[in-house]
Amino acid sequence: MKRIGMSVMVVMAAVSAFGQTEELDVFYVPEPIVRVLSGEAFTLDYGPAEDGCQYAWFRNGRMIAEATTPAYTIPKVTVADAAAYECRVASPRGIFSVTKVLLVEQKLQAGIICPVSTMNVDAAVVIAVSACGVGPLSYQWQVNLDDHWVNLPSANQPLFVITHALAENSGQYRCAISDSRPGADGPQRIITEPVDIVVR
Repeated sequence: MKRIGMSVMVVMAAVSAFGQTEELDVFYVPEPIVRVLSGEAFTLDYGPAEDGCQYAWFRNGRMIAEATTPAYTIPKVTVADAAAYECRVASPRGIFSVTKVLLVEQKLQAGIICPVSTMNVDAAVVIAVSACGVGPLSYQWQVNLDDHWVNLPSANQPLFVITHALAENSGQYRCAISDSRPGADGPQRIITEPVDIVVR
């Protein structure tokens, strides 16, 4: 689970009731954009609960029902959750408002497509990979030689083809895929399950 602490945009004022203030003095602290992969759990955390404080969370300016604690969690993030999230805190010292902008990025996923894994000599070997992620994606096909995975020269497309296969082309093949996710957490990289090719 990704848990994000929130720096503060501070609104200092006399508070008579939650959301009602006088003579607002506003101090802005720049808020970074938070990048989260789809499918992950995600928590926005205002900080420790304080006595005498009331909390309310907003999504794109609209209050989120029953979100009245210092932390707000999305158990499984989807692209539809991308938004600006704000926590408003009413305390005896004033109103504090904290905002984070959540960007949801596609988690890198891939699957192998191999219509035929056993073929005759001189037939074509065709293996494809279907992948999605933060594009553009890069591909590198590999072959298992004596229990060591070796990159295949110029095999850097989603489709891998040996037009006239020989018996020595039998073996295990897989594809390493990377996306273009920016930041400290990127890029993502995954390796597909190997495919056993038999040429006889």
